[in-house]
Amino acid sequence: MALVAVGDQSACPGGAWAKGTKVAGRTISAGSAPCPYRAFRAIGAVGEGVMRQPEALAIGPGGRVYVGDQLTHKVQMFSASGRFEGQWGSFGTGPGQFGAVGGLASNAAGDVYLVDCGGDRIEEFTPQGRLLRSFGDRGGGVGEFDFGAGNGPSEPPGGGIAVSARYIFVSDTRNNRIERFNLDGGEARVIAPPGSRPGQVMHPNGLAVAPAQGGAPETLYVADDGNDRVQALSASGRFLGAVARFPAQPSQFQNPFDVAVHGDRVYVVDDNHGRIVVFDRALRYLSAFGGEGSLHLTPFIRSVAVASSGVTYVADAHANEVLIFDREGHPIGRFGISTNDAGELEDPVDVALRPDGSGVAVEPYAGFLHLAGFSVLAPTVSWSSGGNVFLGSLWFSPAGAAFARDGTLWASDINNSVVRHLDYNGRFLAAIGDPAGAGAPSAITGRGYAAPSEPGSSGGPVLLAHLLEPTGVAVLSDGTVIVADTGEGALLRLSASGSVLFRLRAPVGGSAFLRPEALAAGPSDTFYLADPGAQEIEQLSAGGRLLASWRDPAIAQGIEDAAGRRYPTGLAVGAEGSVFVSDGRLGRIEERSPSGALLALLGSEGSGSGQLSAPGGLAINCAGDLFVADTGNNRLAVFMGAARPGCPP
Repeated sequence: MALVAVGDQSACPGGAWAKGTKVAGRTISAGSAPCPYRAFRAIGAVGEGVMRQPEALAIGPGGRVYVGDQLTHKVQMFSASGRFEGQWGSFGTGPGQFGAVGGLASNAAGDVYLVDCGGDRIEEFTPQGRLLRSFGDRGGGVGEFDFGAGNGPSEPPGGGIAVSARYIFVSDTRNNRIERFNLDGGEARVIAPPGSRPGQVMHPNGLAVAPAQGGAPETLYVADDGNDRVQALSASGRFLGAVARFPAQPSQFQNPFDVAVHGDRVYVVDDNHGRIVVFDRALRYLSAFGGEGSLHLTPFIRSVAVASSGVTYVADAHANEVLIFDREGHPIGRFGISTNDAGELEDPVDVALRPDGSGVAVEPYAGFLHLAGFSVLAPTVSWSSGGNVFLGSLWFSPAGAAFARDGTLWASDINNSVVRHLDYNGRFLAAIGDPAGAGAPSAITGRGYAAPSEPGSSGGPVLLAHLLEPTGVAVLSDGTVIVADTGEGALLRLSASGSVLFRLRAPVGGSAFLRPEALAAGPSDTFYLADPGAQEIEQLSAGGRLLASWRDPAIAQGIEDAAGRRYPTGLAVGAEGSVFVSDGRLGRIEERSPSGALLALLGSEGSGSGQLSAPGGLAINCAGDLFVADTGNNRLAVFMGAARPGCPP
């Protein structure tokens, strides 16, 4: 990528200095502002064909297969045999953007309808991904939705969609109902209300429409997940029949997640048993494939789609792939790439750097710290020869990390409510928190860790300290560790050996924390805290005394502020003392003086060069390069030269 020339604003997406800022002794004015960084780099972006928890499938004309993920925020297109043909989409709530994809459907013209679980709306695209229209909004009124956004493999997004020649049917999962719309998204109507009686639904997911056939009316099949059944309804919602949970194999299923129709067959995703159950249109059992002992499906299958040929496609969110079966349920192929070995990142939320330029990207859904071994000190991004090591397992849900001066790593584990101390090769040194949380296998070895009464027997002790959903971590120059105990609304200061020095629910001289999250070490053993609950950035002494703060300040000096409250999600402090703050809602980084005055903006909402999507944690290397956990874009973004260099001579 070419370097961005100073003053070339067209090549500096979203970058701007505040009017009145002094640059090299010169006060700049509007129109003369240079770019506040030298160049932009991206590390670890998800490659073509890579899947991150596929949740939705649709078959277009000609047999093209559309796949929607929970975490890549793209729709990928494949041929019937699984050859990658293209993709579109990016994370966000703007036109054509989306969060987790909860459902897909295609009409006879090939247009694709998408359930956007991030924006609680339906979007319609051309087969090539051009947005045609969208409808719906978040809420509980008629025509509104609450799908559920998804939170990793065990908490999938909701939503389902089916399109007939006359209507669009939508599973409004968390509102416990089915809504029907005209093909233009108008005339919303609830056709299946909440409940467990015939014609009512609880937590509905997948939908499929069978056209009128042989005297049978057009039929809507509903994966009525909360009621452990599949229902057949008319287009107006009249109950036609149901198949419930059976007490005996082979026709038993529980929590059906999706449904598809082909000819006279109805295919049901039996998510909990990892298989597909096949019924006739009257919901009489015919057969099943996959299931316990099968090498082909897992208990995380999310979607099923059947081509006109009778070939069946099944999305496996655990294996991150789509499996292909013939009409009789025999496996005949698979496609999709499920690997981070090539350097792809999965929703990174934080980044930590060592002085040599290498570091870790924190990926909570992947369940490990990704030792990237990256460096941007050279003209191009390079990976070290020992890079891409994974620290941890699916039992490890890191949310924040920081390196100590001795090269060891401190990492919060939000789901297990512990903080782990690891060496750079991932070997466990100690844990702070509940021994039950620390006992889950979390290092490369997969060993359980010792309780306090058994120091060192499994690599290190577990020190008792109450924590609840810890997130941010910072290490001060004296080796003490600050932890944001987010669930308890408190801060902990730990010694280098892990003993608790103090717990604060409010800074000395300040008001109570509401939701402390991001942390960054500051000069002279001070540190900064981002409290998005209070919309506040605070500077504190190592002893917890409030030194300075600013609360949701207005953007000053002629740069127009966007509507709505901002959400600080990451912090880093430059060598000269300026503070960089991630704005997770507006997709940008703010550079501010220690007193909170705006100095510059970096980035804008999007997925291109110099753009960000839901940015999280920050880190700065000694060359002044700013690393951003570009969460929505599944990558690290690097704004080179954004801060003043601080490398030792």
